[in-house]
Amino acid sequence: MNYSSHFNQDNDGYFENDTFDNIVFDIDCIRELSFQDCIFTSCVFDKTNMFGTSFRNCEFKKCQLTLAEFKNTALSDIAFIESKLIGLNLSECNRISFSVSFIESILDTVVIFKKSLTKTKYLKCTMKNCSFDTCDMKSSDFSDSKLENTSFHNCNLEKCDFSKAYGYTIDPSTNKLRNAVFSIPEAYSFLGYLGIKIVD
Repeated sequence: MNYSSHFNQDNDGYFENDTFDNIVFDIDCIRELSFQDCIFTSCVFDKTNMFGTSFRNCEFKKCQLTLAEFKNTALSDIAFIESKLIGLNLSECNRISFSVSFIESILDTVVIFKKSLTKTKYLKCTMKNCSFDTCDMKSSDFSDSKLENTSFHNCNLEKCDFSKAYGYTIDPSTNKLRNAVFSIPEAYSFLGYLGIKIVD
């Protein structure tokens, strides 16, 4: 099912406790709208422009978001569950209202710059070619997540839980790692940044 650009004429642009199933959203159909306590299931957002739209306490289940635009978009208490997020720049989201979680999702080429991501959950996710730059990620949980070519630069990773994560490479000289939790053998990846080798 497709929604046209006339979608924003319904309900005066405000949707609460609504469910949206198996919908392919058009490029310009979700501009300057408001969604509260809504659930999106198996929906497709392909290059969808969400300019000025507010999502609060919403869930995206088994959705695909590819090259969607989030300029001035509010994401507050949003859960992405078993979803695919591809080629997204979440740095463009509204800075004041930004809180998300990712459960069993794929994040591919997702960029987040200068955001507060404290206590964010990245559980059982696959994160490919993602970039976190100058983000406060204190006390976040990466349990059972695989990080491939994902970079952290100038981030606060204090008290983060990487104990069950794998595939990561984190430069301890450019990030804060105090009281973060890591496990062996993944933690050996730090040695390359320290310029030392361990042999039997």
